Amino acid sequence: MSHKVDPSSSIDRYSINVMPFTNVCRNMNCQGQSLDIVFSRTGHIANLNSMEPCSIYTSTCRHCKCVYGPSSILDSHNNQRIITTQSIQDIDYVYFSGDLVYSRHLLAMFSNSLIHAHTTFQGFAESYISTLVDLDANQTSIYSANTFGKRLGIVWLYYELSRFIFVTSCETSISFPKSFQPEARPIFIEQNLPFIFHIFTVFWSNHRMLNGIKCKEKLCSRVMLIDGHQKCQRIICQFENLINMNHPEMGPVVQGCPYAPNRKKKNEKGNDQSVFYCSHHAKYVDMTKNGEQHHTNQYEEANKIDQQTIAELNNEDICNVYRSDIRTDQKNRSFGFLVTFLSCNVVVSFTESIKSEGCRRVTDHLLTMLKSGANLPDVLFYDNACALRLHWNKVLDTKYLAKNEFTNKLYNLLLVLDRFHRKGHTRPMCRKMMNPDDDRYGTKFKDINTSVCEQFFSFLTKFRCSLRGFNYPTSTLFSLLLSHLKNCHTTGIKQKGAFTQVRPLYTRPSAGTI
Repeated sequence: MSHKVDPSSSIDRYSINVMPFTNVCRNMNCQGQSLDIVFSRTGHIANLNSMEPCSIYTSTCRHCKCVYGPSSILDSHNNQRIITTQSIQDIDYVYFSGDLVYSRHLLAMFSNSLIHAHTTFQGFAESYISTLVDLDANQTSIYSANTFGKRLGIVWLYYELSRFIFVTSCETSISFPKSFQPEARPIFIEQNLPFIFHIFTVFWSNHRMLNGIKCKEKLCSRVMLIDGHQKCQRIICQFENLINMNHPEMGPVVQGCPYAPNRKKKNEKGNDQSVFYCSHHAKYVDMTKNGEQHHTNQYEEANKIDQQTIAELNNEDICNVYRSDIRTDQKNRSFGFLVTFLSCNVVVSFTESIKSEGCRRVTDHLLTMLKSGANLPDVLFYDNACALRLHWNKVLDTKYLAKNEFTNKLYNLLLVLDRFHRKGHTRPMCRKMMNPDDDRYGTKFKDINTSVCEQFFSFLTKFRCSLRGFNYPTSTLFSLLLSHLKNCHTTGIKQKGAFTQVRPLYTRPSAGTI
C-alpha cells in the first residue's frame, strides 16, 4: 500500500517502502481512528529475479494500541497476530516479521512449482539463490539456502492457510499466535485442524455449485472413490495405547500416536529405547521394561473388535485384496493416507493413517466426513468394497455400528469395486452386484474413471520427501493445503477471484473456528 512518508529522518531508509496495508484502524471500537505510521526496520524484498533492500513501516492505533504491518495486525494485548481479507488480498508484498519480505509473485511461483514441479522449500531456495547469482555476478548471497528455505516455508504456510480459509469459509479474519516460533505453530495447528478439515470437506464436496468450474457436468461429483496410499509414510512414536472415540456408535477405534519420536543425537551413544517414543510417551519405556501393563480397557476392547472382524470373515469371505486392521510389522512408521475422491478427480477428505487401512478405519473416515457436513454421492467405489459390505452387514445395529442418521446413510451407500482390482476378486457378489460393468447398472458407470485414486497417488508419491520432512500436525496441514491447491488447478478455481463467489455458500460452524 502506498503512503506519503518522510524518509529523511533515517539514513537507513531505502527507495522501496513496504507500508502497512491500511491507514485507519479496523477495530470497531476505534471508529476509523487514523494510524501513526513510523519506520520499523530495514529489510530485503525477495522478488522473482532480484533481492532488493527496503524500508519496512508499521502503524499504531493510539486508542487500542494494535500495530498494523504490511500483511497483518499485531494485537499484543491478546498475544495474537491477525490476518484479514484486506491485509492478504491485492497486496504486492507479504511480510509478517523479521527482515525478509516476500513478493506475492514469488509465493505464487512457489505454489505453482509445488503443484507442477513437485519442488521442496529447500530445493526452491537453492534454485532461487543460484538464479540471483547467475543474473548478477556481483550479487552477494544475503541468506543461505537453508535459512531462506526454512523462512519461506513458515511464511508460505501461513499465507496459503489464510487464503484457503478466506476462500472456503465466511471468515474475514484469522488470529494466529503472535510469535511464529516452532513451539507455537503445532499447538495452533492442532487446535484448529477440526475446523480446517470441516471447511475443506464442505467446500470441495459442494464445488459443483460454483460457476465456471472445469469439471464435466455429467461426471462432476457423481460417485466417490476411496483408497489408501502408503508411500508417504513417516516415522512415528511406537506407543500404541491410544484409541479414538470420535464416533460413539462405533465403539473405540485403535488410533496410535501420530507424533514424531525423540531422535537420538549424533553424539549420543547407548541403546536408549525412549528415542522411539515421542516426548509425551517416553515415560512408558520403563513400564514396558518392567513388564507393567499400560493398555487401557478401551484399547483392549478396540483390539478385540479388530480381531473379531478378521475372525468373522471365513476363508471364503476373504478376497486376495483384503486388508487387516491389525498392524503386522514392528516398524514405527505411519501408513500414509486414506483419501476420498469425487469422480471429477477432486479430493474431498483424507485421514493420515497411523494404523493400517481396514474396515473400521474406513468406516471412521467416512463417518467423519458425513458429520463434517459433506455433501456426498450415494455410490462408493473401493478396492475392498466386498469386505466393507460384509463387515457392515455383521456389525450394523450392534454397539460397533449403532443405528443413527449417519450410519444409516453409510449403510445405504451402493458399494462397487473399481475395475482394476475387481479382477482379483472371486466371490459371486464381487462378480455381479459389485461389478460396475454388470448388466444391472447398464451404462450408469460407463464413463466413470475408477483409477482416479491411483492417478492422484502417482502425483502424491512425488512429494514423499517433502511430506516426510514434516511432523504431525504440520504434516497434515501441508497435505491439506497441497490437496486444496491441486483441486483448484483441477477445477480451474482461481483463489484470488473466488472470495466473493464462494464464501456465501457456507456458514460458520458453532464451534472450533479460528
